[in-house]
This record gives sequence, structure tokens and C-alpha cells, in this order.
Amino acid sequence: MLRLMLPRRRALLTLLIVAVSGLAAAFVWGKADAQAPLPAGKIAYVVTEQDGSGQIWTMDSDGSNKVKLTSDAGVLNYYPSWSPDGLQIVFLSRSPDGRTESLQLMDADGGNRITVETIERLDEAGNEVRFFANTDTFSPDSRRLVYVVYALPTKTAPAETRMMLVNRNGAARREIPQGAAYDGNQVFWMSDNRLIIGFPDGIYTLNLVDGTETRVSEDVGWFAISPDEARLALFYYTDPDGLALDTMSINTGARQPIIALGEPLRTVAVQYPVSWSPDGAWIGIGVLYEYEAKPPAPDPGDPLPFTTTDGFYVFAAEQMGAFRLASDPYASWSPDGRFVVYAEAQQPDDPCTSVIAIVSTEDDTLVSLTDPGCNFQPAWGPDTSVR
Repeated sequence: MLRLMLPRRRALLTLLIVAVSGLAAAFVWGKADAQAPLPAGKIAYVVTEQDGSGQIWTMDSDGSNKVKLTSDAGVLNYYPSWSPDGLQIVFLSRSPDGRTESLQLMDADGGNRITVETIERLDEAGNEVRFFANTDTFSPDSRRLVYVVYALPTKTAPAETRMMLVNRNGAARREIPQGAAYDGNQVFWMSDNRLIIGFPDGIYTLNLVDGTETRVSEDVGWFAISPDEARLALFYYTDPDGLALDTMSINTGARQPIIALGEPLRTVAVQYPVSWSPDGAWIGIGVLYEYEAKPPAPDPGDPLPFTTTDGFYVFAAEQMGAFRLASDPYASWSPDGRFVVYAEAQQPDDPCTSVIAIVSTEDDTLVSLTDPGCNFQPAWGPDTSVR
């Protein structure tokens, strides 16, 4: 029995520690040149520098051709992600004093940098009052981008959510009115000009042409859409207080249970999004432990002593089975779904000993792509050779 905690990110629903059947992966370090051919696609990642800034780099999937794309003194550039055609990267950029933050776009070589929107992140007292949700997502044709801005409640104003739509060149920015009810869950594009969005009373599709909303699930929780857009992976609460992971047909509502996540034991705070591998074989959930004090002692009768194990856990989409694939919950799938890329810390107490590494879902071999350093938040881009 492997004991996990499945937390959510700040400002979202709280999730709970649960018991999950599975196997812990036994990893073996390897070298890129000793492996079978790796999937194509560039990898973007963040390197923090001595001045506290964060700069975005890219490299090939074998670790070659490393290129620094941003060089902004004191600025934190972070959370890069790719357009489906691999021509652009979207990322967040925080000013040196932390007071403002902007959503930016740039070409894959760092050129044609565009600021989509800048927000006042902190108030005069230094309290965070606004932030971008990490849900920015391109349309399947890469022509448009959806992103979300939160305004936290203050003494003079209530909380506010804005969901925005913008062209890839930064033009024609407009608000999506229905986005005001967005609950902080994930947003995905569908190929027929619809969004699929989490709201407080369930998961809906939203037609961007005529504004039609259709509820596809009453469950509230994390979700991901399958590559063929036919199913959702639903990670949700069950009565009275349990959790479950199912797949569900978007058109018919038919359910396929993947795994029941036991009786909750302890409340935790942060979770990374659910994701579906591009080949449709795996559903991934990032797990991050966060405590204000030391972890609690084991409960009597626990099958294993209480441990804290961050990581990226994967669940077989068609059958029972789960295992810990990567040590960092922030992981990104390769274009073919056979690998994930993540930051592997060489010394657990020192994040600036991390290498960007890839690991296979097939043989558990780790391949290091960088030297140890302050390397974080890798994102695997699409295979542009198939365009």
C-alpha cells in the first residue's frame, strides 16, 4: 500500500491525503546517448540566477542546443508553455520589486516578445491582491489564447475573476463574460471552437461563437480532456468524504472507474493539475506536500509509517494501476506520451542542485539533460516535424 497526499494549489478546493494501491518506481540513471531515440520537440525551462531573476531557456529533447531566450535583470520569468504549433511560448514575468506581473508571448527563438496584459500584483502594503491563474491555454490552431486573472477580496471590493481571450499577436483582447463564475479549475480548448471549464456547480462546455453553455458533469474537482476530446478524466469528491478518479464520455456521460482513493486521513493544501498523456494511455496527477508545522504522527493502524513523498503520479487510463513516475510534481509529457520531463533535485534540501531530466513510462530510466543548478518548470513542446 502506497500512501499519498493529493493537495490542491492555493485558492482552490482543498484535497485530502488518501490511500492508493500502486508501485513505487525504481529509477535508474542513464545517459541520453545510451537510450533509444527520444521524442522530438524542444523543452523550455526556467533557470534562476544569482540576482534572483528567472530566465527562460530551451534545448532539444536530448539536452543539446541549449539557448537562453530571456535576459531580464532582476525579473522573474516563469511558467513557460508552448503553442500547439511550437512557434510561440507563453509565460509570466514578474517585476524586480514583485509589484507588477505580466503575461507575455514570444517566438520559440525569443524574438517578437509581446506583453498581453500587466496587472498590479501587490497593494501599497505589499499584500498580494491579483495574480494570473496558471491556466493559460492556446486554441488547437494556435491562433488564440485564453487566460485568467484573479483579484482577491479586499476591505473595499469583493473577489473578482476575469477570463480573457486574445489573438496570438496580442490583438483583439476581450473578456469572456461566463468566465466570471470560473472556480479556479482547469480550462481546455476543444477543436470545435468550444472551451471546457470548471465552474462551482460542475464542468461545462462553452461555445465561443454563440455563448451556449452545456453542463457535462455535476462533479466539482480536477479534470483533464483526452487527446481525442471524447472523454474527461475526473478527479472528484465522493460521498461522504472520499475521492475517486474516473473517465467519462463527454457525449454520453458514461463512466469508467479508474481508481478509488480510499478514506481521507488528513487535510493538505496544494495540488498541481491533472493531465492526460498525448497518447491517451496515462492520466497524471502532481502531488506536493505543504505544512505550516511538522507533519502529524502516524494514525494507529496505518498500513505504512507516515511519509511525505512529492511527485508526479500516473494512473493507467484503461485499467487499474498507479505508480510514482517522477519526484517533482511539476512535470510535462513528451509529444508521444512515452516520457515526462521534470526537475530532479540531487540534494533534497537544495533546489539549486536540480537537473532537468526525462523518465520513460516504459522502463523507468532517468536521463539527465542539464548539469545541476537552479533549473525548474520544464515544458515539453510539440513535435514540429509532423506539421
